[in-house]
Amino acid sequence: MRQRLWTTVVAFAAPTMSLLLGTMLTFGAVQLAAEASDDAIREELDLRLRRVADEVATRLDSGVAPDTRAVLAGLDAGPDTALAVRDERGVLADNSGDARLGILADVAVPGHPGMVVIALGPSSYFAAALPVVVAAVGISTTALLSVGVGVWSLQSRRRKAVEQDLAHTYRAARHDALTGLVNRPHLMEWLDDQLARCKESGRSLGLVFIDVDRFKTVNDTMGHAVGDELLKEVARRLGASVRGGDLVARLAGDEFVVVFPGVADAETLVELAERMQAAFDPPVELRTGPFYAGLSMGLAVGNADTASSLALLEQADAAMYVAKGTPGIRHAFFDERLRAEADSRQALGDALRAGLDAGELVLHYQPVVAVNSGEVVAVEAFIRWIRPGHGIVSPGSFLPVAEDTGLIGAIGRMVVLEACMQAASWNGDPSVAPPLPVAINVSERQLLAPDFVQVVARAVETSRLPAGLLQIEINESTAADKRVRSSGVFEQLTELGVALVVDDFGLRHGSLGLLKELPLAAVKIHGSSVMDVADSERDQAVVEAVVNLAGVLGALVVAECVETPEQLAMLRRLGVRHVQGHLLLPPAPGNELDGLRRSRRLELRHSTGMVLSANVARTGA
Repeated sequence: MRQRLWTTVVAFAAPTMSLLLGTMLTFGAVQLAAEASDDAIREELDLRLRRVADEVATRLDSGVAPDTRAVLAGLDAGPDTALAVRDERGVLADNSGDARLGILADVAVPGHPGMVVIALGPSSYFAAALPVVVAAVGISTTALLSVGVGVWSLQSRRRKAVEQDLAHTYRAARHDALTGLVNRPHLMEWLDDQLARCKESGRSLGLVFIDVDRFKTVNDTMGHAVGDELLKEVARRLGASVRGGDLVARLAGDEFVVVFPGVADAETLVELAERMQAAFDPPVELRTGPFYAGLSMGLAVGNADTASSLALLEQADAAMYVAKGTPGIRHAFFDERLRAEADSRQALGDALRAGLDAGELVLHYQPVVAVNSGEVVAVEAFIRWIRPGHGIVSPGSFLPVAEDTGLIGAIGRMVVLEACMQAASWNGDPSVAPPLPVAINVSERQLLAPDFVQVVARAVETSRLPAGLLQIEINESTAADKRVRSSGVFEQLTELGVALVVDDFGLRHGSLGLLKELPLAAVKIHGSSVMDVADSERDQAVVEAVVNLAGVLGALVVAECVETPEQLAMLRRLGVRHVQGHLLLPPAPGNELDGLRRSRRLELRHSTGMVLSANVARTGA
């Protein structure tokens, strides 16, 4: 009885165990065979496609087939396949006819960033015959094969999804998200490769550096969404106006670069630049209406003698600034004069970096004086570079270089700390004299730096200066800039206790609305409105309007750049009570103003003292 029972159990269990074992063996065999077959076919296709990509690159570089569609003639990637060429603008050409084919593989075209060659074929292209191990009882070979192929298909889809994700990530890292153009890292890598080829072959390439005129105005007045709309249209028109094989890239903001391989002379490059200019003759239709997008272009040719891709880019950039700053021209070519200026600028940048480390950059201070009494109510700090062998270098000469080289951040931190330390020494004993604020000038770039408020807070804490005795001066255009206003930096500085001053008022915007929108301690009237104030009724009206509004808002009004007794007399007649300028005292080192620690009255030069005394006597003050 017991023996029959065991026999029955074995009879039922044997098929089940056999089925499980057979299924496992079948799955393993099918998977191994599928992977081996799949890898072999893909490897062969990839090899063929790379040969095609090399041939496409050769044809594009040689100029034999300028029409992209012609480069595919006579090429194939094996049986049952078609080819296509695609770049960031989409599929440029294919030879698949009307067949409904899927993408089998794609390979980058050497030397042509963003361009790929694609192999097209039927969905059954990789469906090779697979050996099957039959080791099951009660289930058909066909069923087992179906299950095995299903598992293999699922793994292939997963692998394909991973490949697509990697490809998407790779493309995103090398292309600009807004315009889809090649980005700066991709451009520099490609330029390095192209210049290396120039050194080997003796060929040349042309590069055009492009800046969109009045783009900042669009951003500030119409909003960033409209600005983005303009940039996308600029990218589209540039891409449509270049040749096959040329590269269009977006560096940052409204700066673009176009590279023309094979261009060896200025005349050809100028013709290509004018073709791009012509693409912008029709206005750009924005949601706010038509906009005529002017372009300023800098042109340069790279060859075997070009030091690096960065050097070539800087040459074209320098030429672009010439075009932008010269009325009546839209493009300029980099020549020996500009080369000398670029070399000089580079040398100045190197010397500035060394000078900053050596402590050659110092602060000078100019007092703000009450015209009725001669009392000094504040002091403004000015950066000076005392360069050995050159004397005092004008800030207008080295600050733009500091902006370009990235040194402005380090210089700004030095200025904030030094000014706070000097102000703390002058205000060491509050019982001796009234508080004496010190003002520092800050650029838009500094205000937009993520750590600017922290830099100010650290300087105030380190120097133990009351925050209210530090004034941040910003020029009028920076105060009106939407990016700065929306960054919250003004609110953060006010919370810190730092005072705000608008400098150069009346130079650009002349918007009196700024005075009531910002928590200002003072408004400084720009020297351009002071220069002719003694004779110009228009300048007198501007000064009087600022004085009246600032008075209502409780802000101090300071006239800058006072140079003559006549200017001072008229300013005082118009209600200006505080001035600064060379007539009173030019900027001087802090130790020359140490007398301010004991007396807040400026020791005026004799001629200036006579001016002040005469005005005081005239008004009976």
